[in-house]
Amino acid sequence: MGSLQSRIDRVADFVTRPSNFGTAVDAFIAVVLLGLNLASVGEGPGRAVDWAIMPLIAVVCLVVPVRRWFPVIAVFVACTGFGTLLALGYLPSWASVPVLMTLYSATTMGERWLAGTALLAVLAGAAAWVPTDDRLVVRSIFVATWAALGIGAILIGEVVRARGRVVAEHAERVANAQLAAERLRIARELHDVLGHSMTAIAVQSAAALHLLGDAKPEVWQTVGAIRDTSVSAMSLVKSTIDTLQAPVGHETGESLSTLPQLLEAVRQTGLPVKATGSAGELPPEVDHAGYRIVQESLTNVLRHAGPDVTVSLRLVRDESGLDIEVIDDGEGGEAAEGRGLRGMRARAEALGGSLTTGPGDNGGFKVTAHLPVVQP
Repeated sequence: MGSLQSRIDRVADFVTRPSNFGTAVDAFIAVVLLGLNLASVGEGPGRAVDWAIMPLIAVVCLVVPVRRWFPVIAVFVACTGFGTLLALGYLPSWASVPVLMTLYSATTMGERWLAGTALLAVLAGAAAWVPTDDRLVVRSIFVATWAALGIGAILIGEVVRARGRVVAEHAERVANAQLAAERLRIARELHDVLGHSMTAIAVQSAAALHLLGDAKPEVWQTVGAIRDTSVSAMSLVKSTIDTLQAPVGHETGESLSTLPQLLEAVRQTGLPVKATGSAGELPPEVDHAGYRIVQESLTNVLRHAGPDVTVSLRLVRDESGLDIEVIDDGEGGEAAEGRGLRGMRARAEALGGSLTTGPGDNGGFKVTAHLPVVQP
């Protein structure tokens, strides 16, 4: 019983998905239209519908279920098939419905001009319809009627497509407004909490320098590094707050052009860093992500690599993008992926790039990132 219920649930889930539900409705419409055409055998304003053309009518009707998935193929098959029926002198009224439906769906999916081209096959068939009166006026009215029907379907599709764009743009504006509000909230928290704390550290470390007296040089260097690092951190916090307060899509941030200052701040903590290569000119988002990946990698070394560690930083820029490699000779081993590593990977993948971490070839820990210049 449970197995049967699970199968029913899976079928219900499949059918109720928007795309699958629409296709199911289209399949039902196609079967109904085919049945109506079968019922019209022996009738018609032109040549009576006979069994010889039923395969062609079936093809025209059965393209309806695929119009959402293959709109161009569906509209050309429907219009060409129906145009052929008209040219042969048949006029199965129900076979015209798939033509209008496929013209509409192709237009809503951005294929307006291809839909218009497919409509020409219907108009050509209408112009050649044998039972039409030989008088030019009557024939022209017949062609114009089909042109009006087809163009009407295309115009309705264009209106629906334009409305869909308006709805999507409105949804994007709402999402951006919500994102901006959240960014402002985070910026306020950073300013009130982290900004205050970093300011306190900077002030207290500066005061400590005045109270050290005849302390050892190493103590002076350490306290001085704390002061300089806290001042630098205050600047970074301010820059981050400015970035969060900028309009969505106009963010700015640190770039690899300020990498020398970052490396100098790290070296002041006693961690030797050997840097090679250059990033060159990069798009702002790639430049900022590259800086953050280097910064977080060096911070992780300071936290986890242990004493007497050296770090090698290599930047390689080529036509495909920027490669970043940070290797230390510390304790190494597999590292649990915390917020820092997840954040670096998220930055790289957001740009269509990649980031790998793990033990270095000669011990220690290695971070490798690739940031493409042109995002997919």
